[in-house]
Amino acid sequence: MVKEITSETKLVSYGIVGKILYHALSFMDGYDLQMLSVCMRAFEITLGLSPSSLAIMATVETVALVACCPIWGYLVDAYRIGYVLGTAMALSGISTMLMGCVSNFGVILALRVIHGCAMGCTPPTTQKLITLSTDEKSHAAAFGLLHCVACLGRLISAVLVTYVAGFKIMGYPGWRPCYLGLGLVWLTMSAITVFFLKPVNGQDCPVSMEERSSIKDTLRAIFQTATCKLLLLVVFISDAPFCAFAYIILFLQYSGVTDMKAGITCGLTLIGGCIGGGFGGFIVDWCHKKSNDYGRLHAANVIMVIRLVACIALFMGPAPDGDVSWYHIVELMTLGASLMTVSSIDRPILASVVQKKYQASATGLIRCIAGVLSTIFFLPLCGFLAEKAFGYKPSTEPIATMLRETRVNNGDALRKSIMYILLTGTIANALCYAAFFFTYPHDAKANERADESLVSETSDTP
Repeated sequence: MVKEITSETKLVSYGIVGKILYHALSFMDGYDLQMLSVCMRAFEITLGLSPSSLAIMATVETVALVACCPIWGYLVDAYRIGYVLGTAMALSGISTMLMGCVSNFGVILALRVIHGCAMGCTPPTTQKLITLSTDEKSHAAAFGLLHCVACLGRLISAVLVTYVAGFKIMGYPGWRPCYLGLGLVWLTMSAITVFFLKPVNGQDCPVSMEERSSIKDTLRAIFQTATCKLLLLVVFISDAPFCAFAYIILFLQYSGVTDMKAGITCGLTLIGGCIGGGFGGFIVDWCHKKSNDYGRLHAANVIMVIRLVACIALFMGPAPDGDVSWYHIVELMTLGASLMTVSSIDRPILASVVQKKYQASATGLIRCIAGVLSTIFFLPLCGFLAEKAFGYKPSTEPIATMLRETRVNNGDALRKSIMYILLTGTIANALCYAAFFFTYPHDAKANERADESLVSETSDTP
């Protein structure tokens, strides 16, 4: 059985229902994660929260998410994926529905921690599903498609929830029914996943508890290569744009753009992400087939240059003032498309330099270590820069009736904080991808030989 699981061809098939389910997981994951950022202004008005408080809320949830990734990775490696994922979905659904009912900031933070813990199941689960069922030469396209549907989820959330959150529905702020409805969807998907996310051939937990290595041996196996160690830094820095993008809608709203148009503009950015994930993954795979050693790395560095140009044009060019121009849309879509590197570059690199039996654990550990550091650093940094360095002034007054001086000042403060984080992160990412040229080819070949050796040993075992 181990021989089948570690072969280069497609090993486990989940059927059409299974594929729909784990792509639906990515869709709902994107939808859910986008809701906090699109509800920030609504929280500021209805709950009286400042940017620093909103940053704390986002930080505790994301830290909980990444901190629980290794636990979920261990469970995904040891047990049937459908059972583990169904449990996480149920936990996410319950906490989401409760968040739609409470107003106390302390209770909200506690629920955000629980919700983040449940959402931490997605990265190791999807990594395991793709590496078990997809050939190595198609990893970028497979991970890119997951990125595409996740961006589609974010797109729908950005447009729909941004529009609804400002309304009153039966006397309650519109964001509350949005959270209640999302929780109900998670609970429904949980039940479906438990019963239907099953392999139609083989099994998806090939390593028994007795065969698992110790935690120390697992850590040694994962971080024995220079590429894996460098990947920690890459994942850490790659979170900078996502943390900064959490404030894009708020920036547009303070720039005088209406709530609906701000949601649509952010949606266009996410359309760029869909295009980058959908088509970009196939392009990266094409580059990889042209050069197994350097194809992915050349593609990554080209994307970093494109992101840098788009970032400079967006934040150093004319700012939106009551409306967005066509060039703002092009710049935001380009930035959104460039974020596909986290799926179509980073995850295939991880799959190539870590043995298959450690994939879920490796994803969880790297996501945890790099994610905790980036969340503690980048998310509070954006709010801190806006308030302390650039003079953001918290206000519960609707933007439409706010003094122009205050509105312009807050918009400019958010713009500068987002710009500095994006520029610094992009340059650092480019340097890391350049460093991969010296480590990745050797480490990928060594891992390939290790997997082939495991296949040979198990095939000789009676």
